Amino acid sequence: MNETCSISLSVRTSVRASVRAILATTALATGAAQAQTGSDPGGAPNEQLDEVVVNARKYLPDDRTSGTGLPMKLIETPAAISVLTEEMLRIANSRSAYDAADMIPGVEKSGQSSSREYLYQRGNQVFSRINGVGGTRNSHPDAFALERLEFARGPTTGIYGVSGSFAGEVNSVLKKPRTDLMTEASVQVGSFDRTRYELDATSAIPGTGERLSARLLGAYTEYGTPVTTVNRTNRDKMVLASLAYEPAPDWQAVLHYYREDRNLDPMDGCAMMLRPDGTLALPDIDARHFYCGDPNDSWQKQTQEFSMASIAHQFGNEWEVKASVGRAKTHDAFSYMYPFGPAGAYGNGESEVLLYTYDPEFWQEQLTYNMSLGGGFSLFGRSHRFFVGLEYNDQPRAGNRDKILRSVGVGVLDMRDGGLGILADGSPIPFVDRSTLPVSWASRRGSERYSGTVQLLLNPIGRLQVLAGVSLLAGSSSFYQRTEPLNPAEETDSPVKLRLGKEPRFGVTYQLTDGWKRVNDARVYASYFESSSNNTAGFPPVQQTSTEVGLKTELFDGTLTGSLAAYDQKVDNIVVFVYEAGGIADARYEAAGSQTTRGIETEILGQVVPGWNMSLTYGYTDAVRVDARGSSVGGLLEVPIRAIPKNRISLFTTYEFLTGSLSGLRVGGAVVYKQDYPFVDASTTLIDRFGQFKGSGYTRLDLNFSYVGFSGALANMEIFGNIENLTDVDYFYSRNGDPRFTIIHAAPRTVNVGVRYSFDARARRR
Repeated sequence: MNETCSISLSVRTSVRASVRAILATTALATGAAQAQTGSDPGGAPNEQLDEVVVNARKYLPDDRTSGTGLPMKLIETPAAISVLTEEMLRIANSRSAYDAADMIPGVEKSGQSSSREYLYQRGNQVFSRINGVGGTRNSHPDAFALERLEFARGPTTGIYGVSGSFAGEVNSVLKKPRTDLMTEASVQVGSFDRTRYELDATSAIPGTGERLSARLLGAYTEYGTPVTTVNRTNRDKMVLASLAYEPAPDWQAVLHYYREDRNLDPMDGCAMMLRPDGTLALPDIDARHFYCGDPNDSWQKQTQEFSMASIAHQFGNEWEVKASVGRAKTHDAFSYMYPFGPAGAYGNGESEVLLYTYDPEFWQEQLTYNMSLGGGFSLFGRSHRFFVGLEYNDQPRAGNRDKILRSVGVGVLDMRDGGLGILADGSPIPFVDRSTLPVSWASRRGSERYSGTVQLLLNPIGRLQVLAGVSLLAGSSSFYQRTEPLNPAEETDSPVKLRLGKEPRFGVTYQLTDGWKRVNDARVYASYFESSSNNTAGFPPVQQTSTEVGLKTELFDGTLTGSLAAYDQKVDNIVVFVYEAGGIADARYEAAGSQTTRGIETEILGQVVPGWNMSLTYGYTDAVRVDARGSSVGGLLEVPIRAIPKNRISLFTTYEFLTGSLSGLRVGGAVVYKQDYPFVDASTTLIDRFGQFKGSGYTRLDLNFSYVGFSGALANMEIFGNIENLTDVDYFYSRNGDPRFTIIHAAPRTVNVGVRYSFDARARRR
């Protein structure tokens, strides 16, 4: 492996105030206790500084509210929600929501390549939000730009207020400006020639009386590849700019602009191997050669932009009105060659695959507008709350289009020679002039969606809370046109049809205790959600239902939280093309498809003792889809969903020395266990032809450390490091559920170390 260790310099202007503010802006349950010390345990006098304090860092944020339109604590919310703080993302070296998924029960990775990051949650692909509104379809925002990550598992309409995904969502919350002066800069290097620079600066604007504040942060990353035969430098650039204006205590306006430009090699994996007995196997390829394309002619350029403006006003009666507009835009163009297997099929050798060109270009744009009003009211002598929201989402047809050039076969590749740029016969992979290739397929599309909701949080008796909601209205339109080759028969343009909503949601939370020995709070909850969506003409609507029960607790003065959830989700009336065994003569469309996901999820998060933090999760998931089989077999088949193991356990833990000669040292690590998981679910035809494969279960070990115990001019400096996949375990994902391509090799052992330093000596860690 081409491993390089590096040092990263990071700058904090006000470390003590900065940590306090970061933890105060996050959104999970209460935090760990703080330990303080005044002098050097060894007896040596300390340098005279503003204040001599050691603060134990923690996994739990201080703010206990959730992301719902109603100001509810997470323990009160009748849904499974996990929130990762900025501190947790840094400790685990999570570069985005994709990396962080191992810390969340019920959330699974399904491959990362071509700037795509595929996550599955309770059997469905995760819907992504940024700041609570629509994001981009490709990758999640850089974690350095995030204040926190919210993983809402299960239907989220009741969580985000107006619209929400039945399958669950991940919400990336961008950092906001602060009024205190804070500056942070970093430089990092690591395995595979990785170098990263970061800068974050925020402050109130002078002369505004702290009413106007600004923040500017950015990151630049260069990195190579674990494949030693490929000499490629990839480059990522990210910037986040934001302004916050508070003309009065009851008014607040915030502007955000996020942009990320990526220039990288889009190579997206290899193929599975077909054994002589007709069964599938994982690619038998050394990780240093896991590259199934032409390294000399492979590129991708991607730009993602997100801008948002929001304004909120709180009335004297504590009712609050909010309005926001968000715009997400992506342009993605790439060109490379991909393998078509499985290896050993189509008369090829055991490790040989066909090689084809692939040249797509995608544009995506969406605008989201929403407005809400919420607050409290009294009824029958008790206090209750309400929330009313409206949202409009527009995906303009001019900004949503795709184009793919015709693929061309260039020969046969031996996957074991990956990255060498040669075919199986030893000859160079031929150059293909893409400018001469005709357009194979192009389209444009668009949609409009209107939605409205009303929710009530009722308190009929002392310890019982009832959350009830229903859609006020719903309406949508869609447009699709295939432009090359022109095919009017495939054009659709449906007008907007508004209707009264029918999507009821109901949740109940009952407080078992508000104080019993070490249990500070314990609540049981249950929820029910149903929705329907338009189906193919002549068939009943697609029907979705979800039932969930759970338990949430806060322990040891709120320093430790626990949760347990059991759920059952079902999607019915999916239209499938059903063949009879005799062939196509008796084939017909039927609303016979379905998907069922059942599972159990548990999470323990927080501080066990001062300085020792832990995140322990377990997830059991049984996710299957019923789909039609091919004409040679006929009937229906249950298909397990790819990348989802029945059992997954993860433990992330750190210990920070708060006193003594090791004060300021934090050490920790992670253990992630996954049971074998399926690889083929793209179609029943593929399963009939190649069979199913279940494997690649693994146990991965990570290590991390940091040290902030410096004094004098280095008092604000922190050094840190991570080793991911310590034992260099080989494991794989199927990005598309197809054994013929996009089989992803997960990252091998990866090392990263760094340093953080503050330019302002007014506030130091000790």
